Order: sequence, then C-alpha cells, then structure tokens
Amino acid sequence: DRPTHPAHAVFQLPDKALSWTVQYTDRWTVVYPPQRRRRRCFSLMCEVNITDFTGEQWISCFNEAAELLVGQAAQKLGELKESNEAAFDQAFADANFAMYNLKLRAKVDTYNDEQQVKCACVSVARLNFREESKKLIDDIRQLQQL
Repeated sequence: DRPTHPAHAVFQLPDKALSWTVQYTDRWTVVYPPQRRRRRCFSLMCEVNITDFTGEQWISCFNEAAELLVGQAAQKLGELKESNEAAFDQAFADANFAMYNLKLRAKVDTYNDEQQVKCACVSVARLNFREESKKLIDDIRQLQQL
C-alpha cells in the first residue's frame, strides 16, 4: 500500500558516518550528526510476488533491489507520490511481468508456534537472454558428450 516511506531515511555523509533523520514540523533533522534539511530523502520497501515454473513466493525488497525492480530512484518515486499519483501508479504497473535474475535470502521464522519462510531480495539483475541461451546450449552440448 505504501512502498515509499520518508521517515528515518539514511544519509551517507562525507565523513562516511551513517545518520538517521526524523521529521519535526516542516524540516527533517539529522539526529547524528545534528543538521537540518528541507528536502526529504525517500527509500523504498516493497512486498513483491514473484513466480516461476515452480510456483510463487512473496518476497521483501528493500531500497536498492526495489529501485532496480521498479526502474526508478526512490527519491523520484516519493516525489511522484506527492505530486502525480497516476504517474506513481504507472511506474509500478510498468514493472509488472518483467523477467529478472534474483538472489534471495530465505529465513524460517516462528510466530505463535507456526513456522513460515521469509524471503528477502539480496540482488537483482535484468535477464540477459543471449547469455542465458549460450549457457543452456553449452550445458546441452556437455550432456551430449556423456
């Protein structure tokens, strides 16, 4: 429902220290080190349903992976959400049914004595059909030699 979230954004400062921000009235205050900014910094957090020939799985995608899936920067999407809701929705609609190579991290969690697998996306790469086809052809040739 809300893939972009402006609060508690992370900034990479020149001194390599990470800092956290909180919104106070109309300004964003960097808690460490103290600093004020007028512009919000957005990040993405999305739940994505992926499918392949084995079935489907819901996965969590955080900022970098989500930006690659959607094809736009989190800052631009956050600004679109506030200014042009139709363009914001269209950005996510355009990302539907695209093919990617995903690397996932799976973890079993227990809640109320029920186990469930939680998957998070670690990396995303566009599917390169030429390279994948070459790899499959090489695999078939190796199997034919056996």
